[in-house]
Amino acid sequence: MLHEQANIMNIKHEQILLPALSKLMELTGMEIKVLDRPDKERRADAIIELQHGLQSVLLEVEVKMEIRTAALANLLEKQKTINGNLLMVSRYIPAPMKDE
Repeated sequence: MLHEQANIMNIKHEQILLPALSKLMELTGMEIKVLDRPDKERRADAIIELQHGLQSVLLEVEVKMEIRTAALANLLEKQKTINGNLLMVSRYIPAPMKDE
């Protein structure tokens, strides 16, 4: 089971997170570094550092294959507990949810 979870996270990391961050860098000119993959206590898929000029910010990242209404409520609650420093990256977001 643990091996399967590691494989899923590797797929998310390689196929979803890295391409999304690459596109974000291309569109914004920011430098983005993936700092680490947090342990279970952090409950995030990755930590990234966004840098633009002299400013930088750390964000916890949740990577999802797809996002659904039930999962969105949990992510919004989690965002409150970490002072809003949460970035959600998803391969697929249903059209009705894109406006939420």
